[in-house]
Amino acid sequence: MSSSSSSSTRRLLAASFTSLVLGASALVLAPSALHADQRPVPAAAAATGAELFAQNCVACHGAKGDGDGPAATALNPKPRKLSGKDVMSKISDQQIMQVIKSGGQASGKSPLMPAFAQLSDPQIKSLVSHIRALCACDFKP
Repeated sequence: MSSSSSSSTRRLLAASFTSLVLGASALVLAPSALHADQRPVPAAAAATGAELFAQNCVACHGAKGDGDGPAATALNPKPRKLSGKDVMSKISDQQIMQVIKSGGQASGKSPLMPAFAQLSDPQIKSLVSHIRALCACDFKP
């Protein structure tokens, strides 16, 4: 094998290995993010949850989920404090998903909470994972 052919082969192998490592790293699991059935949520999905939260929830619930977003001052009742471990640990992931999907009024909650029916179930699950990260809690029936 010639020197240039050997060098090309090494570059190709290095590029292939790098692609494999990067692809595998995308599957690394976020340690604190769990689906309702306790299956881990991929880190990429958890990141999507944070992005979706920033786009759709921060205005009312605030960046840290404290219910203190810029729109919260004009709302009565005030948005739920999603960072509140005591309250959030008593609400199941399924209940949170229902409120996000159908809105507050359809779920017996505040009619000011809009429905986000345009979000897919995987997007809503990633939002729930992010909310669980905000409260640092899991559902405890």
